[in-house]
Amino acid sequence: MTVTYATDLQMKPALGVSAIVSESFFILMRNFPSVMLLAPFPTLLGLVVSGVLSGWQVALGIAEPVFLTGADFIPFGVTILVQLSSTA
Repeated sequence: MTVTYATDLQMKPALGVSAIVSESFFILMRNFPSVMLLAPFPTLLGLVVSGVLSGWQVALGIAEPVFLTGADFIPFGVTILVQLSSTA
């Protein structure tokens, strides 16, 4: 069994992660007003598409969607795809 002392360890080079994180926050804060102004639009787009395809009561969560035939799943599926793509 060998004993390793702190003086025997070599220092590893820094990865620069803190610089990347601080630069990312700097970019976000510099563009914060435009990010806050543009952020609601994808959500509103998904809500409008959902309201047009499935009905406004279903889109707002007031009513449950009714699936009587296989074709009733198409608007629901398109709505899910639009909402996923608008938030990505």
